Amino acid sequence: MTRPLGECVRIDGWRLQRPWQCTSADGSHILTFLYSTGRHGSGLHDQTLTVRGEDVPIGCTRGGEWHAAYYCVPESVLPADAE
Repeated sequence: MTRPLGECVRIDGWRLQRPWQCTSADGSHILTFLYSTGRHGSGLHDQTLTVRGEDVPIGCTRGGEWHAAYYCVPESVLPADAE
């Protein structure tokens, strides 16, 4: 199941080490990551997906070259609610 996330915003932190956070409309899914640019590194780092309060391992890949989109996929799944 895919889940759309809202606009990503920078959250608390120091200068360039401020992480970004994207949240689903209902607040149940939160993606947090660092994005660095420049010659010492570029791309996503330290990405975390939090689903209903639990961290899920996630891997992200850049699709293409310059200004490309990132695609992130959980490396495991959480059981669905039994409701």
